[in-house]
Order: sequence, then structure tokens, then C-alpha cells
Amino acid sequence: MPRMRVALNSLPMPTPKDLEWANRQDLPCLDADLLGISFYPGKGYSTRRAQDICQSCPVLETCYEYAVKFEHFGVWGGTSERERQRIRHDRLLKEVA
Repeated sequence: MPRMRVALNSLPMPTPKDLEWANRQDLPCLDADLLGISFYPGKGYSTRRAQDICQSCPVLETCYEYAVKFEHFGVWGGTSERERQRIRHDRLLKEVA
């Protein structure tokens, strides 16, 4: 079976309501940015430090679902760009089946 790809431009744009959860002040990623941990590492750089920080986040599940639905780049919801691409692919295959 040929591999299906989700085009970048096929993801919807989030609304302000979709991002309400991100306005919290207790998100660990806010401190991580100050510590120099990148949630947008360049190609070939590890996402592990950012993903580790995500594990202690109070909105991890919400961020994860948001990211799978809307985000192309960076670490969101404990997932990398490549991981979200696979998740979208798997979900699409389940919808088609």
C-alpha cells in the first residue's frame, strides 16, 4: 500500500478558543524557554529535553490533541513533528478503514 502523507496546508488553523488552555501561567514550557531549552530545535537536534519537560505539564493531554490537530513544527504535547506526522497518518488510515 502506498504511504499516505498529510500535507502541511491540510491542517486547519486554530481559533482563539482552541488555545485557551495555553494562557495558563503554570506551564513548565514557560520556564524551559527561560532556561534555553528549545521547543523548536533545528533539524538534527534532539527534542528529548523539551519532551521530558512536557511530561510534568498539567495540560499535557490537551496540548497533545491540539498539536496533532494544528501544529506543524516544534515540540507540543510531548511529541515531535515526526511523531505527530505518524499519529496523523495512523488516524487517517483508521478513518479510511
